Amino acid sequence: PTGEMGPQGETGEMGPQGLPGADGDAAGTSGTYNPSITPIANMSNQAITNCMWTRVGDIVTVTGYLAHMASGAYSRPACRISLPIATTFTQSYQCSGVLVGDHTTVDEDKRSTGEVSADVGNNQARFDIVSSTGSSGTGAGTYIEHFMFMYRVI
Repeated sequence: PTGEMGPQGETGEMGPQGLPGADGDAAGTSGTYNPSITPIANMSNQAITNCMWTRVGDIVTVTGYLAHMASGAYSRPACRISLPIATTFTQSYQCSGVLVGDHTTVDEDKRSTGEVSADVGNNQARFDIVSSTGSSGTGAGTYIEHFMFMYRVI
């Protein structure tokens, strides 16, 4: 046996209005850019393309595509890239993100992952990558990563 449905409750009050974005830009801004790229370790023939950014308030999200040659297996290639909107970093955690290898375009056995952090001394995004051996057994060769990171404009 089922009982009868009780009366409907009262409707609650509406919450407060959200804060506007930076400079009154609640909708945000976005675009594409071609960052400069500087190798730090175990990387050559680097190229970066398809970079897009979105800014909402003081938060910037960046996505893109990095191709590079790694010097060998587990060589930990590293580089830094310029930002679409300048900021001043004081801590490495003020920029954070990931890189994930694209295993379908070059060598399916090559695996790479990485982290993005703030390069405090240069006010840029730093990419630290771990590359695997790949089918050649050496880990040297072309790697391609998709990346995404966020930072706050200070």
